[in-house]
Amino acid sequence: MPSIKDRAVSEETAATLEHVELSPFSSAGMPPSSSGFSAVGNPAPIRGVPPAIDMWDFDAGARGSETGNMYGFTYLRQYNQNDHVNQIRQALQATQILQAPKLASSPANQGAPKQVFNVQVTQTASKQQNKIYSLVSVSFLRDAKDPNFAGAAIWVKGYKGNTNPVLVADTQDSPAAFLLEATKETVVVFVQAYSFTAEAPLSGAPSALVTLTGTPGAPPAPTIAQQTVTIQNGATILGQQFQFNYLPTVFNDVYDGYWIYRANAHVQPVPPAGRYKFVKHSPTSTGVYTFQDLTGVNTFFYWVSAVSSSSGLESPLADPTPSGGGGGGHTNTNYSPTANSIPPEANAGFQNPQNAYDGNSATFADGADTSQDVQNGLSPAGCIWSGFPLAGGSPLSVTLKITTKVTASGHLGTATLYYSTNNGTSWNTVYSTGGRSLTTDAITLSNAQDIRQVKVKAIVAARPIDAVIEMDVYEIWIEVVT
Repeated sequence: MPSIKDRAVSEETAATLEHVELSPFSSAGMPPSSSGFSAVGNPAPIRGVPPAIDMWDFDAGARGSETGNMYGFTYLRQYNQNDHVNQIRQALQATQILQAPKLASSPANQGAPKQVFNVQVTQTASKQQNKIYSLVSVSFLRDAKDPNFAGAAIWVKGYKGNTNPVLVADTQDSPAAFLLEATKETVVVFVQAYSFTAEAPLSGAPSALVTLTGTPGAPPAPTIAQQTVTIQNGATILGQQFQFNYLPTVFNDVYDGYWIYRANAHVQPVPPAGRYKFVKHSPTSTGVYTFQDLTGVNTFFYWVSAVSSSSGLESPLADPTPSGGGGGGHTNTNYSPTANSIPPEANAGFQNPQNAYDGNSATFADGADTSQDVQNGLSPAGCIWSGFPLAGGSPLSVTLKITTKVTASGHLGTATLYYSTNNGTSWNTVYSTGGRSLTTDAITLSNAQDIRQVKVKAIVAARPIDAVIEMDVYEIWIEVVT
C-alpha cells in the first residue's frame, strides 16, 4: 500500500482552481498550528486517509496561505495569528477532540466501517477580533464494537452558496467542533466514518441541518462514557450508574451545567418533564462525571443534557441505555415539528400553532372558522406544521401521531387533516369531518422515511350561513422505535 505522502497529489494542481475561499475553520483532526482549513470545488469529493502529522508542520507565527489537492478534494491552508481560534484549538486538542487519528498502527487491509448514527449539530456565537462567528459542534453515536472505525470526516454543504460538500473537520470520536462565518445560511452537515484504508459511502452518510446564525445557541449533547449498569453488593441491588464526559473547557462560557433525566420506561422525556438532578458545571471540570442512583432499583432509564448559561437553551438528550438498559426493550424516541406556517389555500391561520408541539397534552392550536369569516374573506383557516429533525438509529417502526378534536354548531362546516411524506409535494387525507371527539390518529410510515420530509396540514372551512366550526390540534409527533 502506498504511503500517505505518496497518495497526496502535487500542490501544483491548485493552479487549476476557479474559486478558493479563505475560511477561519478550527477543524478536528488538525495538528496544533495557527492554520485554518477549507476544502472547496470538487463536485464528487473523496475522503482519503488523513494526512500525516508532519504534512502540517507549519511555522505557527507565519502569515499567508497555500493551496493544493489531496485525496481527491481541494484544500486551502491559511496562516494567521488569531489568539481566540488558537485558544479553541488548544482547548479542544487537550480534550482529544482535535487529535489526528494514530496512523502508525493502521492495519494493511481494513474494510469500510459502519456509518455513525444519531447525528446532532448545534451552533453558538464565538466572537473574535470584533466579529461574530458560529462555533459549530457535531456529536454522533457509533457502534463501539466496530473494529474498522478509525475516525469521522465532517462535511458541510450549502456554506456560502457552495452546492458541493466541503470537508471541514476530522475527528477520532464524538464530538467535533469548528468555526464557520455566521452567514445566516442553513447548511447540511454530513458525518462520514472511515477506517485506515477505506471509508463508508458519503452518499449514505447521516446528516443534520444547522443555521449559522452567530447567536447564542444550545450546547452540544454530552457523550456517554459508560452505559447504565447495575450496582450490586453481593446479591443486593444498590441501584444504577452511568458516566458521561464533561464538555470541553472551550465551552465554559457557553454552558451552565447538566440535567439528568429519569423515567420508568425507555421513552425519551420532553423537557422539562423527567428532570431528576442538576449537575452544576465547574470551569475546572474535565474528564468523566459518574452518576449513581442508589435507590435499590435497577429498572430506571436515564438521559443527560447540557444547558447553556447564556441562552438558557438545552442540548439534545444523550441516552446511556440505547440497548435497553436495566429495563430492557427497544428505544422509543418522539420527534416533534419545530415550525408552522399558513397554507397558500388558507386566508387565516390557527391561534397558538406552537401548542401543537409544546409537549403539553392539555394545550392546543386553535383553528376556528365562522360564516362571518366566510363573508369577510377570512375563510378557510389553516396551518402547516413542519421541521421534524433527523431521526437517529435504525428504525424498527416509524409512526406519525396527531391528537385533534373537531366541534361545530349551526350548519357546521368541514375540518380536514392531511399529512405529507415528501415535503408537501402531495398530501394524504387523514379525515374530513364536521365533528369529532378527542382522538389520536396513528399513521404508519415507512421505516426508511426521512421524517424531515413529513408535514401535517389542517384546513377548517365553515359554511356561508349560520355556521361555526373549530378544530383543535393538541399534539403532533413522530414515534421512532429503534
